[in-house]
Amino acid sequence: MTVERSHFGTLGDGRAVEKFTLRNARGASAEVLTFGATIKSFRPAGSARTILLGYDALVDYVHDGAHHGGFMGRYANRIAHGEIEIDGRRYAISRNRGENTLHGGFEGFDRKLWSAAVSGDGVRLAYTSADGEEGFPGKLDITVDYALSDADALSMTIRAATDAPTVVNFTNHAYWNLTGAPTIVDHHVTVAADAYTPADGDGMPTGEIRAVDGTPFDLRTGARVGDRLGSDDAQIAMCHGFDRNYVLRDHGARDLVFAARASAPGVAQALEVWTTEPGMQFYTGQFLGDRSGGRVADEHARMKGLCLETQHFPDSPHHADFPSTVLRPGEEFYSRTEFRLVG
Repeated sequence: MTVERSHFGTLGDGRAVEKFTLRNARGASAEVLTFGATIKSFRPAGSARTILLGYDALVDYVHDGAHHGGFMGRYANRIAHGEIEIDGRRYAISRNRGENTLHGGFEGFDRKLWSAAVSGDGVRLAYTSADGEEGFPGKLDITVDYALSDADALSMTIRAATDAPTVVNFTNHAYWNLTGAPTIVDHHVTVAADAYTPADGDGMPTGEIRAVDGTPFDLRTGARVGDRLGSDDAQIAMCHGFDRNYVLRDHGARDLVFAARASAPGVAQALEVWTTEPGMQFYTGQFLGDRSGGRVADEHARMKGLCLETQHFPDSPHHADFPSTVLRPGEEFYSRTEFRLVG
């Protein structure tokens, strides 16, 4: 395992952005940026092509509205009405999607410059979110470790601590395309979940946990993505594809369990996702053409990539039946996800 450190670009305020390139003994590689704790690329052994959508220039990440490979926080996904309540106290947080909060506010963690250092067989990135940033209470110290094993597993290990009660939810917003084809409709996706959380027109969970049985959301034995997109199911039609949180099967808080698998015709290796998280957002990238704000937006068009975002549930602060996202002083938030190339 080797780790190379290099300059990637300079932000408008003069701060330098670095790139860390991880390579394993088999020849697989991954690139990580200090801007947004972003996973820029993941290349299988023997391949010159990344299976992640990304950009070659920093300016495109700066202007990107689709969060390519970015690390999402302080609260990934959605919070309704731009407010939370903890221990009877209400906090107003940034409303950056209408009346709601998405991916941490106007400048979530994928817009921040992280400090970084080589750590073991990977890179450790660190960021301190100030008390009141985007309205969230408590100073939050967070580290993200990315490592690439000789078994072709790219891991993401997250730890966080706070000095006051707050809410946290983290994920990486990687867009996967195993073939480089114009869309991912021919990808075959399996999700190990018996239920999902339906949402309204703004993508906010209704609070229901609905069984996947008899619905296009039943991906337990896998399906070609394109075969499910034409469904008249209201939850599919509402957002013109998949963009819902799956309820992964119960497991211990630090146990890695199988969450999802993506494969594609003509590709020898499939991608498996293993995680300690209780949920996973499956998104088919149907809004990519609208939100890829970089100069190469045409290369990141509608359904060019799919997301398998391991996380806690969206809008958990407003749903007592969802796994809690409250973090208190003296506690450590811990999460681990592995993206494994298999086959």
